[in-house]
Amino acid sequence: MHYCRLACKITWNIRATPSSKSLICFFHVGGEFVTNVEGEVKYSGGNVRVKSIKEGMMVKELRVMIGVWFGIDGYRCDIKYTLNFDEKILVDLIDDSEMENLFHYNDSSAHVYVALKESDNEGRAIDDTERQVTIYLAKVVIFNSVLVIC
Repeated sequence: MHYCRLACKITWNIRATPSSKSLICFFHVGGEFVTNVEGEVKYSGGNVRVKSIKEGMMVKELRVMIGVWFGIDGYRCDIKYTLNFDEKILVDLIDDSEMENLFHYNDSSAHVYVALKESDNEGRAIDDTERQVTIYLAKVVIFNSVLVIC
């Protein structure tokens, strides 16, 4: 629930101007990035969802919105997009200047690809109960062959 309140607050704080455009984005989610033998990066698997974003949104705001929309941690994801004039190349969406490029080099729609980073082995959402258990287990240590629970 705290995600929803945060997302609503961010939506209202987007620095949009009267001439700002909206971009219909085809979000490809749940797949993975694969590099072929020629070194080209492709996206494999997943589902497609359609969402609209407004010009002026920052990349960290997009990461939060991805978390709200798709139930994954947007900060543990690699995000890439295509350009209208060359949809074969996946461009890393890593900072606010790339967000500007996303709008500048696409007309009214764009493809955005989201995949968990390679260090994250499981592509599933983690609920609050699992987070609490993980935090609790992290406080268990072994000191001089004795199990200590902090």
